[in-house]
Amino acid sequence: GFTGNLREISVYFNNTLMVQLSKEMQKPRSMNLSGFDVFTPQKLVKLTSVDAINVQLRMISGNLDVGVDEKFSTEMERITKKKPPKETNIQMIFTEFGNSFEGNTSQIFKDLLPYPEQGKIYIGFPTHQTTGCCFNFAARVIPTVVRESIDLVEKTLAIYNEVLLRIAGTLCRIVYEDEMSQIKQIYNETSGVDNESDDENTSKPVNGLKVEQTKIIYFVKKWVYPISSVFIPNPRMAGFIKKVPVVSDMIYERCGTFFIKAFAMKLIKKLTFQEVIRELKSRRLCEDEIIELLEWWIFNRSNGNNNNLEKSEFMQYVMIRI
Repeated sequence: GFTGNLREISVYFNNTLMVQLSKEMQKPRSMNLSGFDVFTPQKLVKLTSVDAINVQLRMISGNLDVGVDEKFSTEMERITKKKPPKETNIQMIFTEFGNSFEGNTSQIFKDLLPYPEQGKIYIGFPTHQTTGCCFNFAARVIPTVVRESIDLVEKTLAIYNEVLLRIAGTLCRIVYEDEMSQIKQIYNETSGVDNESDDENTSKPVNGLKVEQTKIIYFVKKWVYPISSVFIPNPRMAGFIKKVPVVSDMIYERCGTFFIKAFAMKLIKKLTFQEVIRELKSRRLCEDEIIELLEWWIFNRSNGNNNNLEKSEFMQYVMIRI
């Protein structure tokens, strides 16, 4: 559109230059789409490429091919007086975690940086509808007559709008996977060794199923793991579980709904006795950690977990570092 290609603005008053603004465009970086189902279920829309540009904000653009049949196209033209496009794009805009986390966002950018609130769906201006995430989403969706929201009522327009929203979900997942792969690459390059070689540290190839059911990778401490290798935190174990990858308390508190759903879908597990043994096998504990461990052990036994085999295994592997 016009604003996307605008490079310079000059404001004159009585032939005197008052304000001049200009911008330089960074060359977009393409993201890897292999392994993702880039079609919507009805095959109406296909995500063909994803480009990322870093400004002070983060803007992600997804380029789409639209493949509606003649009947659908005719019906859309009848309603909107326009044929559906053969190509279009969707965009999401957000900021890096550190840039907005402390809540010190300038009022100028307040509408662009919705965190911690949900972002808005834009149709050239914000609608009343939110994205469900802390980013703003823009696309050439079709609004209602009063142009306050996108049309999810009229059958044909609802189908078209919903597939664009669905592909936006795929775009979010691609961006997340791309971020994790970059983190993994950075740590590979800086460390030079796999210092967590006892654990699986790469995600399995993603199958083109539902976005939410594909393998999720997750960053813990200094490594990237598949979510199936990461555990939900247990406050009673926090004092001595250091090697086993656990979701940080801050992330778990702020993204609790996600992890509750992931646990229900059996994508992530809670810490158990076996993870305690795994920790004890990996290292010797210091005095403070031994105290935390024994407090957990007493609590665990007092709640009916009196398996003699577990007791024997526990005693075998407990070692203190003096």
